[in-house]
Amino acid sequence: MSVHKAYTDQRTKGNAVVDASMNLLIPDKPITKVAVLELSTRACKLLVADIKRLENGFSWDAFKNESHLTNTGHLIDSNGHLPWKTFKTNVLPSIKKLLKRARHENVNVLYCVATAAIRSAVNQHDILFKLKRSIDLNVQILDQDQESAATVRAFKWGTENIPIQRTILMDQGGGSTELSAFCKDLNRLSFDEPTQIPMGTTSAIQRLFDSHLETDDLKSCLIKTSQNMEQFINRATYPLQQTPQPFERLVALGSALTDATQKKSNQFQHNTKIDRIGLLLKQEDALSALTQQFQNLDALKAHLQHDLHTSSETQRLLVTYFGLGMVVNVLDRLNLHEVTVYGIGLRYGICHQHIITQLRSYSGQSEDQKNVFATQIDGLHEGSWIVGTISNIDPRYGIFVRLNEKYTGLVHIKVLRQKRLSLSSFRRKESLRVYLKRIQHTPKPRFHLVLPD
Repeated sequence: MSVHKAYTDQRTKGNAVVDASMNLLIPDKPITKVAVLELSTRACKLLVADIKRLENGFSWDAFKNESHLTNTGHLIDSNGHLPWKTFKTNVLPSIKKLLKRARHENVNVLYCVATAAIRSAVNQHDILFKLKRSIDLNVQILDQDQESAATVRAFKWGTENIPIQRTILMDQGGGSTELSAFCKDLNRLSFDEPTQIPMGTTSAIQRLFDSHLETDDLKSCLIKTSQNMEQFINRATYPLQQTPQPFERLVALGSALTDATQKKSNQFQHNTKIDRIGLLLKQEDALSALTQQFQNLDALKAHLQHDLHTSSETQRLLVTYFGLGMVVNVLDRLNLHEVTVYGIGLRYGICHQHIITQLRSYSGQSEDQKNVFATQIDGLHEGSWIVGTISNIDPRYGIFVRLNEKYTGLVHIKVLRQKRLSLSSFRRKESLRVYLKRIQHTPKPRFHLVLPD
């Protein structure tokens, strides 16, 4: 039996496909905590979520984060292989530490997903098989569409803190950069041409070494590599430039930007604004620091070979230089002047997906716990934010909000009183962002809504 066949067989039970990412850490007990372990191109990242604290919508207090830099993307050899021996030495210890942390946090279910680095490895199935065999870890490799969808889900989960505008979401990873466009009702726009930039910070560093001679002057190599990346940015942003209405905001996430905020955690990095001049100054500082320390490409390469798998200042400077340069280029092509750093990324989207769709049917839940997880009717999901239209204002009941062509929900007068809001602050036919807290399954479904804090 081949490795791929053996691995695939582990994912099936009878004729039913088992969730490839699911790992039960505490079986046969009610689910109170869920974790997502993300094996990304640059790092291994753990997100632990306390489900009960999420029943009223997104809350930073519900989460704990931990990450370890692994630079997995740099481990892939010239033949496209990710050697298990190297992976075992440089990545596996971080995975084990994060699994230990998840167990320490009493996580019931852990979902493990892998992105561009493992996805691009020609021996990806061998890596997953050995992870299963050595530490009993189930891992799902996300394709680009799944990765993008999870990031968009995370974006929508936390959008109550961002004004409703025509928005571009830029998700800068190590291997690629996704650009997603949204209109004012937060519906995602589609285009005939792709809006993905097939470059990220790790692949940019790899291109730096692959495209120049080791004796070449470092400064010219860095500048030329950045200029060569512009052709990919031009191609990806061209459809966005052709829309009848211009986009009003760029929201972005990625390690170059979060580092540029000079703030420690996702919560405090979230919604930080950096203008174009600020980005250029930070990029210039990174270029200056690199070229003062290293004269040519060979000197930089020799230095990185010693600290490739640790969190070094040199790596941070390279990521800053290429990452911020890409953001500036996107801003210029969209005629925008600042970027809003977003702290809610891929693993939050994966977490939301499983809380909403899969855990609600888990047999170990009590009835009260099942109410925490979402049900859905005609595309309206419990636990989701919706931009609706005020259809009626009744002093006896509250605000009735049209959610779609078929259903209307209610922001009860008690909810308004709790928030010390007056009915006179609202107008019929106005758009209103609401959180769908609960769907009551009566002959005519009732939708219980709350407002953002």
